[in-house]
Amino acid sequence: MRKRNFIENISALSKFRLALRKLSEKSLLENSLYRHVLTGELWERYEFDCTDQYSFGTGFRTYPYPETSELIQTALTSDFDDEIIGACRLLYRLEFIGIEFREYLVKGMEGKSKNISEKRFALIYEYANLGNQGNLREIMNKTNGEIEEDFDYYQDLYHRALELKRRINANKV
Repeated sequence: MRKRNFIENISALSKFRLALRKLSEKSLLENSLYRHVLTGELWERYEFDCTDQYSFGTGFRTYPYPETSELIQTALTSDFDDEIIGACRLLYRLEFIGIEFREYLVKGMEGKSKNISEKRFALIYEYANLGNQGNLREIMNKTNGEIEEDFDYYQDLYHRALELKRRINANKV
């Protein structure tokens, strides 16, 4: 069985937590770190919004975080929905500290569009926030032309994601 990097599933978490010991240090994103007593691996505990209004869930992910390319590969190939979601949540969160992923993720999905399921696409689209059409890059100290280029870049990725959705839905008919 392939090693998992994300666990958000409640039943998997209940057993997994028993093997973790909290450390005093914090992660890059200021979350608590834990050490797995059997493997010695570091894991970060994080909270996320649930589908219920005003409700939060808890997940664990390996620390240090996997490389961006590995996170994208996890989103595209994992057999576990909570791992797909966890990888996409982290990609989106890291985007706010300047780590770009959208173009690589969209390109990866375009390459697999005939084989990607509607469910996987929906999870990736939602949790990586591919429906966001806005410019998420820093705008301070940029010219209007540079800001417009960044905006066009995000618009292009948004439209490519919509085209993927259309193709994936057409493959299932």
